[in-house]
Amino acid sequence: MSLPRPCLGCGELVRGRPRCPPCTPAKRPNAQRGYGATHNRLRAELVASYHPLDPCPRCDEPLGPDPSLLDLDHTADRRGYLGLSHASCNRAAGARAKF
Repeated sequence: MSLPRPCLGCGELVRGRPRCPPCTPAKRPNAQRGYGATHNRLRAELVASYHPLDPCPRCDEPLGPDPSLLDLDHTADRRGYLGLSHASCNRAAGARAKF
């Protein structure tokens, strides 16, 4: 059993989580984040037709043979797509983005 710790939001003592329920930010549904049915359908279409030697738009290295390691990458303004990218390249770019 974990010891109570102060909530990172309000300081109230909580067990087993960093924030109390009222201070826990709500996750936006995937569709609101740009990953709805249209995104998933387009990714599936691109994966069906990609070649492992196609270059990643982020690092220019070949995409490789495992499609589970690929993401459908958004443009910086999130209004369009760059195409398939290595998941690691896409997620690193997202982590660096300033929204």
